[in-house]
Amino acid sequence: MPYKTVSRVAVWLFFLVTISPLKLNIFPELPFTLQTLFVLLPAIFESTFIAVLIVFIYVIMGLLGLPVFAGYVGGFDAPTSGFLLGFLIASFYLSKTNVVNFWPIWIHAVVGHFIVLLFGMLNLIVFFDVSMSIFAVGVFCIVALVKSFFVALIAIFLKRYFLKANLKY
Repeated sequence: MPYKTVSRVAVWLFFLVTISPLKLNIFPELPFTLQTLFVLLPAIFESTFIAVLIVFIYVIMGLLGLPVFAGYVGGFDAPTSGFLLGFLIASFYLSKTNVVNFWPIWIHAVVGHFIVLLFGMLNLIVFFDVSMSIFAVGVFCIVALVKSFFVALIAIFLKRYFLKANLKY
């Protein structure tokens, strides 16, 4: 793997492990994190292999016990394992899209967020008999729409910056 690629993987991992664990509880028992934001952003800029590799390394780091998951925790927490699988699938999906404008990026980011939510919530419901209220699902969906907006906004900003600086992304 060329050194430029290794450097880019390291930069994306840096953002994933430092910013993603920040957790905000808007409502009790409903944590919101920046994990999906920094799982989806590399998928917009990198090849499928590199995007999934970044997320895979992140997941492995967390499963090995490093405190990189929401709330600065690590280790295997079975109830959230569906979200981790969703991260990998959403990263794969978004990296396969080739969009450059704000609204198409936003739409694909929404789909990526819903992939993560789908796998995470299905895991909670099927394997752990956790019931999700309509309110909780609605709040998660609204937050996914807002986070997708920021994914698209940051992606457009970075694309313009790279273009202006004559850098290849």
